[in-house]
Amino acid sequence: MAAKYYSPQIRRDLVSLLYHEAKRQRKPMTKLVDALLREALRGPESFSVACERFADAPNGTEVTAGFLS
Repeated sequence: MAAKYYSPQIRRDLVSLLYHEAKRQRKPMTKLVDALLREALRGPESFSVACERFADAPNGTEVTAGFLS
């Protein structure tokens, strides 16, 4: 059975902004969102929380220093 992940809803106006910004930058919206989130979560507290959560993952996912890079 596949793992179920939390998939939050993003407000429609934000999706529109992300879409147009991604189009302006000529990159996929998913890559833009990924870059924005990694930059926003780059703080040491966020990183340590992510490391702890991934360490408990059942599939043995390992988080390394490159996780947010």
